[in-house]
Amino acid sequence: MAGRKQIPERLKVVSGTARPHRLNADAPKPNIGSASAPDWLNERAEEISLGLGAILFGMGVGSPDDVAAQAMQASRLS
Repeated sequence: MAGRKQIPERLKVVSGTARPHRLNADAPKPNIGSASAPDWLNERAEEISLGLGAILFGMGVGSPDDVAAQAMQASRLS
């Protein structure tokens, strides 16, 4: 495909170059909210997962859709 690569809309908003008439209103948006750790995690992995979730949600980059990835990483670290 010729031409420049498209910049993700989130980066346009963060960098201040977003123009409302150029943004895609139908772009997928992440789910908002908090999540709990899965039942199959041991106690230490659950602590790690909840701590990681708190950090990500606090930064505004986490979503409930990320629970499985967080749990897998927490189980590896415990």
